[in-house]
Amino acid sequence: MLDVRTRRAGETGNLLGPGESDVGAALALVLVASALLAAMGTIMLALADVETCEQDPARARQENEVATGTLAEACADLGTRLIAISTDLVFRGERAWSTEATAVDPVMEYGRSKRRAEIAALAGSPHSTILRVALICGRGY
Repeated sequence: MLDVRTRRAGETGNLLGPGESDVGAALALVLVASALLAAMGTIMLALADVETCEQDPARARQENEVATGTLAEACADLGTRLIAISTDLVFRGERAWSTEATAVDPVMEYGRSKRRAEIAALAGSPHSTILRVALICGRGY
């Protein structure tokens, strides 16, 4: 169940639970609220900065895996579908085209954290959809 806590202006602390990042928690809260209002699928992006994931794997875990899992559980409770945006970097990158049957084998922390987020999404809500895209916007690798 989604554990939402409030705080006053100027206070520090997390929006959801102990150990969860404010960015991931805030995103999860906004997306769950959007799902309630729209009564349709919720889209999850999370942390998409490759360098940040490499330099701070704990933050990558919180903002990708934990936030996605929390949101997936909330979506399951609400009866709405989670659409989790992942990456083609869950693959090794040895060939240009991959299919659903291609084995995942990420070589960077970003890809590993996104793969763990995929697993968390499906574990939290079996009706989740995972979209593995090459690049949404910005510079590519």
